[in-house]
Amino acid sequence: MAAESWSDADLMARCVRCELEVAAVDAPLDGCPRCREHGMGSNFALLVPISPGMPLVEDEAPGIWRFAPRLPLVPPEDRITLGEGGTPLFELPRFPGLPEGADLWVKDESLNPTLSYKDRFMAAAMSRARYQEERIVAASSSGNGGASAAAYAARAGLRCVIFTTVGIPPPPRRQIESVGAELIALPSTSVRWDLLQATVEEWGWYPLTNFADPPNGSNLFGIGGYKTIAYEIVEASAVPEIDWVVVPLSMGDGLHGIWQGFVELEQLGLIDRLPRMVSVEPAEAAPVASGFAAGADHLDAVPTSSSVAYNVGSSRSSEQALAAIQASDGLALAMPEIEILPLKAELAAECGVHAEASAALALWGARQVLGAGQTAVSVVTSSGLKDPDPAAPPGKILEPIEPTLEALRMVLPEGFVTG
Repeated sequence: MAAESWSDADLMARCVRCELEVAAVDAPLDGCPRCREHGMGSNFALLVPISPGMPLVEDEAPGIWRFAPRLPLVPPEDRITLGEGGTPLFELPRFPGLPEGADLWVKDESLNPTLSYKDRFMAAAMSRARYQEERIVAASSSGNGGASAAAYAARAGLRCVIFTTVGIPPPPRRQIESVGAELIALPSTSVRWDLLQATVEEWGWYPLTNFADPPNGSNLFGIGGYKTIAYEIVEASAVPEIDWVVVPLSMGDGLHGIWQGFVELEQLGLIDRLPRMVSVEPAEAAPVASGFAAGADHLDAVPTSSSVAYNVGSSRSSEQALAAIQASDGLALAMPEIEILPLKAELAAECGVHAEASAALALWGARQVLGAGQTAVSVVTSSGLKDPDPAAPPGKILEPIEPTLEALRMVLPEGFVTG
């Protein structure tokens, strides 16, 4: 079946936990209703049709849309891109602490347009939003996702609201504000989700990120954008057969999307075996590592404290993260807080890679899992330019609002609220 010959009516989505199948257009963006009845947040994954001879690449398309035959159905005129994707993949032969004969490669996502791998997600999700003629898009973010959403919304000509907290670091805050998105500070992460949910249900806004509790993960159309990381890794013929793919983890969107990409590559006959997926969280906030170590079939909330890896880690994560790890016979790890900044500095000094603190988790994870003669790819999710500078003077403090629609209505410009 050629990509041009199928439509939304053919596109199905399947719950990553209980395997409930629904039409993709009917898939609730707060996750599987059957799992939610049992107190679990589980996302749907798109089932893009696989057929013999189906192409992987559309040669003339820009950004991630060169992989349009494998991405959520969006006609060319609605595809949004800022030139994301095509990021470097290179070996780190001098990375310390690896066993004899082990090979470590880095997929450096810091060279995307807004300096993080979130751009792949937003290119797909924002394109779908424009195709569906959505009016306002919204996201809950501590930094990278918000910066990316704001940029891609501007490119798409859509109004955008980013819910954050007063602790958002200055670099992503400046990115968000510079492209005209509305930045709304709230007292905590959980109430960010509450207010985002209210705008979706009451005002009809289009959600890009998770808003449910327990969390199910982000927009299922956007997660498809992460599959392109797997496609590009396999396209790079210099990389030998891969044993491990290591990804920093919060809601599991990136890890599960990359895993979906490898599964499809195997179904298309482009790889002979699947890699094992490894998630790494900061030990200060590691629900997936905790649940995995306990042999649990679902994830519970865990106590947390603050981490320098502010973009990852949470008291709760999604079932999609655990599902990808289990399906790939992978591992879920937690990195000690005391090791994060030293490894970030070591990666820069020894290997020339200026990664954000969160991305250092992927390199630490590779050290833990690589055996002699094995190969791993670590995904450096974002640039160190996104991390706060402790020596920099504080900027203007964001004033949080009450987490209510009425309080939000009072601070939004005209045109964001109807009715």
